[in-house]
Amino acid sequence: MPRELPNSQQLECAVLGAIMMWPDVMTACSDQDLQAEEFYLPQHRTLYQTMLDMADANQAIDQITVITRLKDQEQLDQAGGADYVVSLADTAISPAVVGMYITEIKNKAQLRRLIDTSEKIANDSYENSGDIDSVLDNAERAIMEVTRDRRGTEFESSKEIANRVIAELNELRNHKGVTGIQTGFTDLDRMTNGFQRGDLIILAARPAMGKSALALNFVNQVAKRNEGCVCLFSLEMPAEQLGMRLLSARSHVPGDNIKTGRLSNDEWNAVNEAAADLGKLPVYIDDTSMIKIPEIFSKCRRLQAEHGLNLVLIDYIQLI
Repeated sequence: MPRELPNSQQLECAVLGAIMMWPDVMTACSDQDLQAEEFYLPQHRTLYQTMLDMADANQAIDQITVITRLKDQEQLDQAGGADYVVSLADTAISPAVVGMYITEIKNKAQLRRLIDTSEKIANDSYENSGDIDSVLDNAERAIMEVTRDRRGTEFESSKEIANRVIAELNELRNHKGVTGIQTGFTDLDRMTNGFQRGDLIILAARPAMGKSALALNFVNQVAKRNEGCVCLFSLEMPAEQLGMRLLSARSHVPGDNIKTGRLSNDEWNAVNEAAADLGKLPVYIDDTSMIKIPEIFSKCRRLQAEHGLNLVLIDYIQLI
């Protein structure tokens, strides 16, 4: 037996009735970005969209004007008829509580979108089971679209903005050290104030100039000095070789000695200590040689959700 989709028909009636009774209710609907498609019943969607259009045209909204507008647009039957529109006044609620009703209507609508998205994901999985990467990326993107908050930011006064800026400046002034992500390179951190979140940084140089070595040092230092994890996508070098380089950097044992296994007792102890330290760092390496951009997005989203992600390093970007 099919289950009924989540809905709040009584709340919808109460809000629609309140709009026709108190003009301020439409303002509350606009403030909470209530959309016509978020109503469950088709007649409610038609009725609310008509009210939205009237509000945009600065027209008065009450039972008579709404019925007249619906008649002019030949949509009165779609909205349930004149008697139904009039009856909504009996369900009207006080403007003081309308915000809670609007929130519940939006919540039910979001649940319906989630169910619809889940069904689309299931159908996509049946029809495109061969292209698993595409299916997974589309699924993650679709779920994120549902969970993303659609409401825009509110207006802020210049006083509020100025006070917040001053507070941030005071924090920066009293902050000891860099405000961004520490790289462990003192001069670089002093010039950049650390890597800033959202930055895209391209490390460029001629071949064999040490780009990968420098990048691995960033991985090592960022993981050690900052909360959150670091992920490295290596399209050219296998994870084991990267591990050897990281061990060499932490143990100060020459890389050639580690590659050949010709280690003195002191070097072996240093490498073991470095391996123990490296094992404690939140560093994640993916050495898939033919990785695609959607896969990178998917893996980064998971790390961000599970651990918090500070730095994403790709070596090297031309191979994507």
